[in-house]
Amino acid sequence: MKRKTISRRTGTIAATIAAATLSAALVATPPQAAAMLAEDEGADILIFPDGKQLIGKILEETETTVLFEGEVAGIPLKTTYKKTELLAIRRNQAPDAGSGDPDMASTATPKEAPAAADDTPPDPNATRVYVLTLEGEFKSEIHVEPIRRALKDARKLEPDYLVVVVNNDWADPQIDDSDNVQVVTAFDELFYAEEIEPLFTSEIRDSWDKKPEIVFWVKNAMGGAAFLPFVSKTIYFDPDGRIGGIGGLQDQFGGEEAYNEKQISLRIGHAEGMLIARGYEPKLVRAFARTPYVLSYKLEGGKPIYIEAMPTEPDEVLLTDDGEGDNADTIQQVVRKETNDNLTLYAEPARQIGVSKGTVASLDDLLFELGIATNSEVLEGSGERIMENWRRGLETARRELPRMWDDYNQIQGNDPNKVRGQQISQLRDIIKLIRKFDGALVPQQYGVPPVPELEALIAQLRLDALGDRG
Repeated sequence: MKRKTISRRTGTIAATIAAATLSAALVATPPQAAAMLAEDEGADILIFPDGKQLIGKILEETETTVLFEGEVAGIPLKTTYKKTELLAIRRNQAPDAGSGDPDMASTATPKEAPAAADDTPPDPNATRVYVLTLEGEFKSEIHVEPIRRALKDARKLEPDYLVVVVNNDWADPQIDDSDNVQVVTAFDELFYAEEIEPLFTSEIRDSWDKKPEIVFWVKNAMGGAAFLPFVSKTIYFDPDGRIGGIGGLQDQFGGEEAYNEKQISLRIGHAEGMLIARGYEPKLVRAFARTPYVLSYKLEGGKPIYIEAMPTEPDEVLLTDDGEGDNADTIQQVVRKETNDNLTLYAEPARQIGVSKGTVASLDDLLFELGIATNSEVLEGSGERIMENWRRGLETARRELPRMWDDYNQIQGNDPNKVRGQQISQLRDIIKLIRKFDGALVPQQYGVPPVPELEALIAQLRLDALGDRG
């Protein structure tokens, strides 16, 4: 039967906004600004070609552009859109259901919207596939909150397969003056991976009426993201896919040897448990994490036999050496992606040792390998939109946070009580913004104190106010 595919990657409000606002300045507006404008004067609604809507207020308009004030992912913005990027503009309107909510599709389809190219109804017997792509930095863009929202959306659509594409941003380790790789460990990001893991395991097992088969497709799973594919029993690799970037664990601690080994064993044990639960070889954890650890393998009857030593026979293949002396990785090896002081698992070795079920270059290839290419439906959900909105909202918050801190420091006036009130209000807004992104927004990186210090500032301002009254 012919496979019917519906919108592999849906258009999103956030994606359109991203293109339109690369050079636009985002400025602070009161969080209630769009709502007040809508209530007092009626909302202006920008309608995008995919039928999604954004509500707020048009401040200025020319023949080719509109200056628009509203919110994206809860973050206030004021920016300019080209009219060619919009399908329609509705002025002084009541918003349709879902308008302005970046995670929801609008229930209204504008009359101007182009007809679908293929309006053939999907086969009710088709295998339903939900695709979720995890991109960006681990712990910030790849974050528990948007993943939870996306999986909530997937649950409603009841897919047969949940395909999770891992393609995170990751910088290669730094290079020192001796021409060797200077180890930078990210192993402790394991603990954040353990926060994400239940979303794909126990929550689906216990809460979903229909349990999909979970498939991870690895393009780039480096640093903390290296642990994510191992939450599934089914992993495929892109031809350029890789898992790794969590080495140098033995150099992470500076205490006594017994203390160091205890800390290392604790972490190794956590990661090994994750692999063992899905049937993967736990020795791989040591190969990923500890530079002095040596691991090779050979195939017998198509199955890997692991050897904790350098190869001595022609049929033995080295996965990772001890990184000592001549074995230390060089800059040239880094450039060629041939490092082996710590294990970086590439597509072909991953396939040979059974970590990967196969190597696929496209979603079509993946569906073929899964045996569902002839009759499958790629579902049009909101997952991609949710992840994109989180990324864009975080990007905006990173710009807004230092500006808000500067505004706090510039508050002044002749009335001390009024000044303190404004300062407390501004500090509360800063704290709210930081907490909105739940660890993804690290204030110290932008010259802003952490939340406990901000709360201490509020407490001191209140004490100062009480002192003046006394």
